[in-house]
Amino acid sequence: FVPRNVEPIPKYYAETFISHNQDAGGSGTTKVTLAMMKGLYEWSAKTYGERTFENELIICQGEFVIARTVLTSRMTGPLGDQPATNRVARISAIDIYKFNAQAKVVERWGDADNISMLWQLGLKLPPPPPGFKTQ
Repeated sequence: FVPRNVEPIPKYYAETFISHNQDAGGSGTTKVTLAMMKGLYEWSAKTYGERTFENELIICQGEFVIARTVLTSRMTGPLGDQPATNRVARISAIDIYKFNAQAKVVERWGDADNISMLWQLGLKLPPPPPGFKTQ
């Protein structure tokens, strides 16, 4: 993911993989394509022009890799309608990856402390995304 170069994406991800992230609220899964990953990398590079990852823990078991990471990001571009603050945020994230026999990601579960990131960057919380479900 660093330096957010889109060229190696097909080397590490299957053509389509399943994301179990619940960023849009509720449960369910999303099919993610290589083009969608490319867009995510490009957006990330624009919004967080400076970003480092520190792996604190990596566990490999069979077809799974679990990583606990600390991300340090400087906001150099806009996030939605909020302009860049040039502030730095430091948060933790946990990602679980499932690999196929070709050593490509076919499923991903991820969780990051995004609320803390917004506070550290001096941003207001955005409205819930379309389709967000409350309990």
